Amino acid sequence: MNMRTYFRVILFLFVTSLISCKKLGRGYVEGVVSETGTENPIEGATITLKYWKSHCAECPYLYDSVHTGSDGSFILYFKRRVNHQYELYVREKSHLGNYTGDTKFRISEKRNYFAISLHAPAYFKVRVKKTGNSNRTMSGNLPGTSAVFSLYHKGSPIDTLLPAVTRIKANVAQRVNWTLFTSYPDSPSNVQLSADTIVAKNDTLVYTIQYD
Repeated sequence: MNMRTYFRVILFLFVTSLISCKKLGRGYVEGVVSETGTENPIEGATITLKYWKSHCAECPYLYDSVHTGSDGSFILYFKRRVNHQYELYVREKSHLGNYTGDTKFRISEKRNYFAISLHAPAYFKVRVKKTGNSNRTMSGNLPGTSAVFSLYHKGSPIDTLLPAVTRIKANVAQRVNWTLFTSYPDSPSNVQLSADTIVAKNDTLVYTIQYD
C-alpha cells in the first residue's frame, strides 16, 4: 500500500468515526406517571434513560435520570446521537414492577412523550379447607407469579392458612390455578380448577380453596 492510499484509508476511517458519533442536538423525554386503576399521579418515581452505541459490545452503558413531581410529570433532556440505542425505565419503590419502554426507533425525534402506569400492590394468602376424608392433595399457582402453593394432607379434614404471603397487582383481575390430586382408594383422576380474583390496593385477600 503506497503512502497516498494509506492516508486515504486513514481519512476515510476518521470521517466515518465522526459521522457515527454525530450529535443530533438536544432532545427530551417527557410524560406523566400514574397509578393503574385510580389514575392518581405518582410522585418521586425514578425515570432513567439508558443509552449505548449500537453494535459495540465493549462500549459502556450511559444513564441519565430524573424524578417525577407532585403531579406525576417529568422531563429528561439528553443528547441525541446517531447509531445509538435508548431505553426508558420507570420505577417507584411502593409500586410493582419496572416499566421498560423501548425508544430506540423514536429517539431521532426531538420530543418523546410517554404516559406510564404503575401497579399499586395488594397481598394474597391461601386458606385450604378440606371437609372430607378423601385421599386428595392440592397444589396451585399464586396469581401473577411463578410461585407454587401446595398442601399434602390425605384423609382427615383440615382447615389451615398457608404461610406464604404474595405481593400481587391491585385492582386487576388475576387468575388462581390449582390442581386436586387423588390417590388410591379414591378415583385416580386429577381435577384442574381456576378462578379470577381482584384485590384492592394494600388489602390482603385470604383466598379459600375448599374440597372434600
